[in-house]
Amino acid sequence: REQAEVRLPVRAGGAAVLAAFSEERGLGLSAAESEEYAAFFRDGLQRDPSDVEIFDIAQSNSEHCRHWVFGSNVELGGRPLTAR
Repeated sequence: REQAEVRLPVRAGGAAVLAAFSEERGLGLSAAESEEYAAFFRDGLQRDPSDVEIFDIAQSNSEHCRHWVFGSNVELGGRPLTAR
């Protein structure tokens, strides 16, 4: 069954929205990651992220895909992310 894209109200609710979505969906975003991604969408893109975008970010950031573990630089939207 096809479902509509959902926008997460990060501009109004901040990192708490991402943290709750992550907890609800088992995405495993840390508090620091929720803060960083919320700031990216709020301040950088100046829009709310879709659920699909957050799923994609969480997948790319999963332990088996985390490129900064290998000492690489990771960028999101052309902005470098800091290593954890």
